[in-house]
Amino acid sequence: MEVFVAWLCLAFIVGYFGKSKNIGFGKAFFWSLILSPLVGLVIVLFSSEPMQHQYAPHYEAAKKFEAIGKSGDALLKYKEAAYHLENDYQNVKLSKSDDKQRLKMIDQIKAKISKLEAEISDAKSSE
Repeated sequence: MEVFVAWLCLAFIVGYFGKSKNIGFGKAFFWSLILSPLVGLVIVLFSSEPMQHQYAPHYEAAKKFEAIGKSGDALLKYKEAAYHLENDYQNVKLSKSDDKQRLKMIDQIKAKISKLEAEISDAKSSE
């Protein structure tokens, strides 16, 4: 009984380390429980790090610039965010729902870009 409890505790620990990797908590815990915590730890160590989304900082900066009225800077940041969303995921296999969400985000950003371009154009023509 003590061995089973120790095995289970170690599997939870390996699962905890796996949650910061692509394998995630569930799979790391499962493999640690089925094979052994040591084998599970090796699997976790060889699991890749999750992909960092490069569009996010540009998108957040664009929202801040837009909120304070800096349309030109917001436009530039929205364009950079759209670029990253369109190009950074070409060699990455996304689930259908993730890809659908990515395409929806691209459409929203392109709508923002069009709106800001129109605002900037109107502001220049009224000067």
